[in-house]
Amino acid sequence: MHACIAFFLYALLTALFFHAFLPHIATSLPGPPEDNLMDFWNSWYFVTAQQHGGSFYQTRMLTYPEGASLYFHTFAYPRLALVWMGAAIFGAERETLIVLHNVTHLLSFPLSGLGAYLLVRKFTDEPLSAWAGGFVFAFNPSHVQHALHHVGITSIEFFPFFALFYWQAIEKRSAAWLAAAVLCMTMAALSSLYYLFYCGYFMLFHMAAMAWRERTLPRRWNLAAPVFTGVAALLLLMPLVIPMMRQMASGDFSYPPGHATFVIDLAAYALFSPHHVFAPLTAPFYRFILHGNPWEAAGYLGLANIALFVWIWNNRNDSQDWLLRYCLAGMLFFGALAAGSYLRIFGIPTLPMPTLLLAELPFFKSLRAPSRAVVFVYLFLAIGVGLAIRLALQRIGAHKRLQMALAGLLALIAIDFYPAFYRITPIACAPGLEIIRNDPARDFGVLNIPRGQEADNAALTEQTCHGRPVVLGEVARATALTLRDTLETSDMQAQRRQLTEAKVKYILLRLEDDEIRRWRENDGKAENYLAAYPAVHTERNLAILQVY
Repeated sequence: MHACIAFFLYALLTALFFHAFLPHIATSLPGPPEDNLMDFWNSWYFVTAQQHGGSFYQTRMLTYPEGASLYFHTFAYPRLALVWMGAAIFGAERETLIVLHNVTHLLSFPLSGLGAYLLVRKFTDEPLSAWAGGFVFAFNPSHVQHALHHVGITSIEFFPFFALFYWQAIEKRSAAWLAAAVLCMTMAALSSLYYLFYCGYFMLFHMAAMAWRERTLPRRWNLAAPVFTGVAALLLLMPLVIPMMRQMASGDFSYPPGHATFVIDLAAYALFSPHHVFAPLTAPFYRFILHGNPWEAAGYLGLANIALFVWIWNNRNDSQDWLLRYCLAGMLFFGALAAGSYLRIFGIPTLPMPTLLLAELPFFKSLRAPSRAVVFVYLFLAIGVGLAIRLALQRIGAHKRLQMALAGLLALIAIDFYPAFYRITPIACAPGLEIIRNDPARDFGVLNIPRGQEADNAALTEQTCHGRPVVLGEVARATALTLRDTLETSDMQAQRRQLTEAKVKYILLRLEDDEIRRWRENDGKAENYLAAYPAVHTERNLAILQVY
């Protein structure tokens, strides 16, 4: 019963945190126009892939006409399965898919809260302290930031369940609990490849912590459990892992950089995150610590949470001592992983960190954003905050003033994580795209100009309107040169022959720069396109040109 109430409260908080977005849930995506556009395309493609022919993982819908391999693409499979089931019930119209995509996306918050609630309650056996711990994990600033950009990275709901089931399996020596942990690890990995490794790191940490506690090397069940869990999860993932390894072994695969860029600076744990109401106060400091994207650098723990952890550390008793040491060690371990190759303090690299070695290992070095390991820092912090709240409740007793002070502290914890600043991205279809959608011809592609990573994402969203293959299209791991890389832009007659041979029938031309489409020298000039191709439709900043 308490768990149901907790889930309901977390759902209400989710609605409160994203109340500015909810009126637009059928027409927009949370966050600025970025990878969220690709994530919506993933939902659309997952539901409609069978309509486009060919293999699901080898499609010509992207990087037409050569096509693209999607084994490394950012599919969050558990979330996509929910969208697919919703589409089977409510229909697969584009507007319906937008709602299903957004609802299942935001569902991560109450589910994460519920999982962390159950985990923290295992150690506190007290509902209020468990609820507070669940909130700290579910609504942590990194989770909120990624919710505005990445569906897969937002899918942190499997971690607290995995940790709980794994703890239970170790303590009870239970194969059933271990099977549940394997399932959660697999589901986490199917949400993001990063999360396969993070679950593995958690098991290594837990094994080391138990060995330290028992003053003996891991053996029997304590050794067999992590080995079985990791092997079983890998076996379940083999249909995806084997093609990935084949691609990595091929000469066309390249590892993108980022291990020293997308990191958590030590100062970030105490600096207000970019969406915080007081973010302007720490913005000057953020300029020193920021080396990649702001949403990858968010690690704010909350001043009240830090104070609570310090307080219980100084007031811990014998029964709490080992668990608090376990939580602190876990925060330090995953904080070291999130630091990247070197520990940065206000932007200055200092000590070399474990990721420096991992960044050189095959497969491991594909995880180019170490900062995402901060999710486990928040999980251990949630346990510590839960323990502190329980101890505070025990000491307060029936003292009303102290009860009010504690209530104020809990409100401060909630307000401290509230996202005061965030944007939304409308994704309505331009009316002219109906011309492309209704064209009776079957085999042709569409070129979006100008090009670039942001424009590639926008091309994906436009494809959900017209349903035709696109020459652009952001792919998580590009493995070969395609037409978008070899497009002729200086000789328009040569370009027309090139596009005609490739069966690219339409060009979606942006006449001026906008937020996500910016003309570059290698895109040519808009006036040259307008002179070389007839326009079949023009509206505001969009001209639809016909190649043949």
